[in-house]
Amino acid sequence: MRLAKRSEIIILDSNVAVEEEGTPVWNSDDTYSVLSIVQSSLSNRKYKAIQDIPAGIDPVVDVNVTTGIGTYWYDIEATNYFKAFDELGSSVCSNENEIYYKFQTSDIDILYLGNISANSVRVVVTNSDEDTILLDSTYDTTSRDIYDWYDWTYNPIEFDNNFFANIPMAFNTTLEIYITNTNSIASVGHIAFGRGVNAGLTLLGPAPTISKRGVTSKTRDEWGNIVTRKKARYSRMTISCIFDSFSVDIIENRLEKFVDTPLIVVGDERDDGYKSLVIYGELKDHNMPIGISKTEYKLEIEGYL
Repeated sequence: MRLAKRSEIIILDSNVAVEEEGTPVWNSDDTYSVLSIVQSSLSNRKYKAIQDIPAGIDPVVDVNVTTGIGTYWYDIEATNYFKAFDELGSSVCSNENEIYYKFQTSDIDILYLGNISANSVRVVVTNSDEDTILLDSTYDTTSRDIYDWYDWTYNPIEFDNNFFANIPMAFNTTLEIYITNTNSIASVGHIAFGRGVNAGLTLLGPAPTISKRGVTSKTRDEWGNIVTRKKARYSRMTISCIFDSFSVDIIENRLEKFVDTPLIVVGDERDDGYKSLVIYGELKDHNMPIGISKTEYKLEIEGYL
């Protein structure tokens, strides 16, 4: 198993518009009526007015970063250009036909894309110092469940929900990603990459477990009717690993550094392995009883999707 802390995002180029179409950019000279929506070029986020707002009330200054609420504004979400880099699985960056991003990178070997709608993903890694292409591969991200002639005839093509790739590591590189959904809307919820570190050998017993959990709320309206509101889903994975006990301190130090930080967890490192065992989220808990020669421990990861 490998763990990779998300590397810094440095965008060099993209075909996605930085300013979201249809939403005005906040202007210090303008006044805004209640429920008005603006975007900020400073924070790259969208805000809605809580009340009528006089000129000069900057939403970035007004809104509390922790609560997302201010006196005049409240934070709605990231703009389309930056939705792929927040921790919300429900927000997706979308673009007609294809999404393209080019990043400045260095010493990364893991790429993860989550909540994608695409029939293919192309990944290009270039060594900037030597101007040589280290990787240029296109991956099919569609699948069909086919067991008999009926499935072959009627089962629809489905998108893979997430994408994982091992990429060649080098210093001072560029990473280009093409997320293509021909004649439709391409979308991606998460783009993350980083340098993986060893966390032990994944065990099949006890078996890894994966789950998707929905969050709903139930309230009663003024007439007594029950109103159900579906909220964001999230994923969870528990996985057990084993390693030589002389590495206990090393593994423990690595896990400590990864607490409460965006993390790519690769439970199955094979290129054709189980994609469901690759998750992007946060390390919530680990339990490590130390053995004499071998140490087996269990990780619990809560995903953003």
